[in-house]
Amino acid sequence: TGMNKVTMHLVIAAYLLVESCQHAHPDKFESGSRWGPLLDVLPRDIVPILATFDDDAFEALSDENLEHNGKTAANQLASAYFGDPELEMTEGIKDLVEDIIESRLDPGAGFPAGCVEPAEFLRWFSVIESRGITVSGSVRLLPLAHMINFAPQPDRGDGMIKLPFAAYNTLNDDGSVTVRSDRDVYLNGSDDRTCRDDGTDGTHSAWEVTMIPISQRRGLVPGVPRDGHAGESQQLREDIGHALPEPSQDEEGNADAENFEVLNDICVRADGTLVGDGMVVGSRPISDSIAILLLIAGGEVWGPSKKAPEELREKCIAAVESEDEVRATLRCARYPGSGRIVSEAVRDAARLQLTGPLTDDALRRRLNVARSRGKSQRAAALEFRLEDRRILAEVAKGENERRPKDETDPTSADSEEEEEEERTRTLPERVEKFNDFIASLDLPVNKIEARILEGRGGDRFGDISMLGAFATEDIGQEEVYISLSPGSVIDATTAISEAEQSSPGLADLLKKLAFGDYYTIVLYLLHERFVVGERSKWWPYLDIMPTVGEMRRYHPIFIPEEDLNTKLVGTDVRNFLIGYLTQASKRHEFLGQFIEAHEILGWDVLLDKSKVYWAFAIVDSRSIIYEGRRHLVPLLDLVNAGTEGRKRKTVVEDDSVVTRASGAVTAGSEVLENYALPNYELFVFRGFILKNNPDDCALVDGMRINRDDPGAETAAEHLTSRKPLFCIKDADSLNKIAHFLRVKHGLPLSDEDEFMDKDVKSMITQVLQKRALRMMDFAQFEMASALEMASTDGGLDSLNGHPAEMLLLMILNDDLRHYTGALIDHVVAQNTARGSEKVTQEKSSSKCRPQAPSQGPRGQQH
Repeated sequence: TGMNKVTMHLVIAAYLLVESCQHAHPDKFESGSRWGPLLDVLPRDIVPILATFDDDAFEALSDENLEHNGKTAANQLASAYFGDPELEMTEGIKDLVEDIIESRLDPGAGFPAGCVEPAEFLRWFSVIESRGITVSGSVRLLPLAHMINFAPQPDRGDGMIKLPFAAYNTLNDDGSVTVRSDRDVYLNGSDDRTCRDDGTDGTHSAWEVTMIPISQRRGLVPGVPRDGHAGESQQLREDIGHALPEPSQDEEGNADAENFEVLNDICVRADGTLVGDGMVVGSRPISDSIAILLLIAGGEVWGPSKKAPEELREKCIAAVESEDEVRATLRCARYPGSGRIVSEAVRDAARLQLTGPLTDDALRRRLNVARSRGKSQRAAALEFRLEDRRILAEVAKGENERRPKDETDPTSADSEEEEEEERTRTLPERVEKFNDFIASLDLPVNKIEARILEGRGGDRFGDISMLGAFATEDIGQEEVYISLSPGSVIDATTAISEAEQSSPGLADLLKKLAFGDYYTIVLYLLHERFVVGERSKWWPYLDIMPTVGEMRRYHPIFIPEEDLNTKLVGTDVRNFLIGYLTQASKRHEFLGQFIEAHEILGWDVLLDKSKVYWAFAIVDSRSIIYEGRRHLVPLLDLVNAGTEGRKRKTVVEDDSVVTRASGAVTAGSEVLENYALPNYELFVFRGFILKNNPDDCALVDGMRINRDDPGAETAAEHLTSRKPLFCIKDADSLNKIAHFLRVKHGLPLSDEDEFMDKDVKSMITQVLQKRALRMMDFAQFEMASALEMASTDGGLDSLNGHPAEMLLLMILNDDLRHYTGALIDHVVAQNTARGSEKVTQEKSSSKCRPQAPSQGPRGQQH
């Protein structure tokens, strides 16, 4: 409990050391080891991992970083095995193993020779390092399963998102382990071997398993730029390092930016993409660091001068001086052409790495000699270099650069288009069956029906819904137009009761998760859609929902992480979306822990990120909340969003669940309800935004109460959260920020319009100005061209990338309007207050009867 991976490996290696001794010397113990048959098939020699390399192997490897890592690991192993007084380790693993062996020996038996030799310990450590399988966070050596070799998962062509092999292993309640295949394997097929894909990402971590499938390998290129003018800009380098967010943070979430670390090595794939480039949600992309270095230090990519244009450098310096890390990222890493410049620099670095006296043929000759002499570590190092050079050669050519999916995989694009065309063709029939299904529910009141919309979305940008709810008769304002019966909705209660009849195992699982209706509905939805399918009583309802493919193309939960991190910078909405994606990932991981879920749904459902995220998106976008619980309500969830009337509400009245119309609707017209949500919430959870949304506002995230703030001790008395969200729209929203700033800085609280007070006005101005300026930078570098594309006839569908990115750009445009509008209102209020104060002073000092100042409408005062 609480062990890290290395400690687990050390413990298991020590155990194997004891068991192998007992197996090799059965005459000295009461019996041999029960693990004898397993020990006999494990490697008899040291597996060539970095920690076992000698100087000869490191010379063949010719990589300073890997050599440093290997020698550091070897020293740590030596300290762990022999003990290290300097580290307050008076005893090591060797002493512990000797004590255990002595306790097991037969009376009078001498200590077996060779059992605790350092080479034996290294052997068993290398075995568990290379053969261990992680299950629920713990490392295990699983007999037979440890023989599953490594090979990347084949592309199934069905859109399934690949997961590492560890995700297919589950720990059962009784302590046993279930290992599942991460691919289809056919008996007597062309390749009937069972393989596993550990998702090894990068050459450094790949050394833990010593062998990497060729098609999964990544090349290693030196840090770029290799020859520039780094010495000329050391101060700027340090300034940018302090301005930009670092991956590490303190306990309060603040960036820890003591120094800006220069990249030494980067991992690059054959198609030129960088490993880890924005793949971790919220992390700084590697390409940003390279772009910054190129801007600072120069390089061949800038032409004969080898220096970046002064204009770009000056904009970067200005952003750094503003002490706004987001603006610094935009101006120092996302300057015009930065993507092309980074790609060229990576190719140049790959070409440089391939120069030198040693050719591939020379390395192959050395490899053959090492193999013939039994030097496994040296042979592994030379194999690594040869494979590295192959990848680097492809990078240097630039012929395999990643292209859009429709260019590299036309078959997949064609099949998706054919599926969508088929669903469109059959939509009238499916809608008719759905309406028949609604009629069979015998709702107490129902004055609406599903119909196909003549145009997609209307004022709802990004809305992929082709259906709406239309009145079948005139509906008066506040009149009930639908009343729900108990069995007409999918919620936690109905899911469990229906599962008890059809799938007792599923019912037991849902009861286990009954602490939150979210997971219950998600699992039941997955079961009915992908397991039961057309046999489900809910199929007419499920069949009109967006498909996985449609959701993948439009809902922001499917925005690629690298796009989110490398393109969409400059808005607090992005941070809000990152939080949503992080929560989705944790929810998926949580569900994967239940072995019953795998058995009931099948691994191809629960481990398919696309399907699970589809269920998340359905529940998040279509749930209707009443009595504090979520419900999926067929037909009522087809009532689309509008901008007029009061907020939509579904409530319980006289033991019935009813929805009343917020406005009159004539027969044959579409029923619309006001969701009363800002666009950032509509976007993140529902996948669309509203034009002219009266409830829209600009999100402000990232403000927090730190422990050393003057008001930290009393914050709990005056605030509901130490890291609240604000939405800028009007004076009231500015007052909320002002109240927070007063609490944060320990200022006296007031019931008046706090944002007009001199104590906080400069702080509020800074908050608004910072966000407005960073969005202007974003508009200059990324947003303008995208918005121009959206205004063309092609609209959203004409854009490259995920359409949800375009919606976020549109939100940014509105946010800029909200920020600047609030800033103007703030200045107007200050000036008005000054004018009133001046008038009061004049009135008190004048001997004449004062004249009241004229007061025009608010918008005409200045």
